[in-house]
Amino acid sequence: MKNTIQFESCLKEKLNSYMELRESQGCQVLKIRHIFISLDQYLLKAGLSGRSLPPAVIDGWIASLPEKLSVNTVNIYISTYMQFARYLQSLGYDAFIPEKAIGSKNYSPYIFHEGDLAALIQAADAMVFSASEKHHHCIPSGKTQRKYSEYLYFDLYAVCKISAVTWV
Repeated sequence: MKNTIQFESCLKEKLNSYMELRESQGCQVLKIRHIFISLDQYLLKAGLSGRSLPPAVIDGWIASLPEKLSVNTVNIYISTYMQFARYLQSLGYDAFIPEKAIGSKNYSPYIFHEGDLAALIQAADAMVFSASEKHHHCIPSGKTQRKYSEYLYFDLYAVCKISAVTWV
């Protein structure tokens, strides 16, 4: 491994061998080493010794991650650790594998009603394109404007149909 990391916990040999394995598989270990440094430091502080990573230790490590990390970043940490845990299990170690963190589900799809769609299509029909607009080279004029409007209808219709199928 190019930039050898000096792990210090009871799993230092396994962490090094795992990093070497991942590098030999083409993984860019520089992108994940900070995760293992964090785990190694936590294991060292926790005073863990032995051949197991119990749930309390791993849950404690996850809880010790900085609060500023997004749920997606925490999931990357967990996924990376899960791969390492499977590696340890293949070597006969007892390694707890946690579930991924669940992000906040604040997305709420908007479902158009017939009246909404009619108003949207009517607004598209009423649009007037002019050459004085900033991107006039992108907007058709004259005879091609009607053709553009037909494409707009088709795109709008296709999106609405797909949305209706997806969300119903």
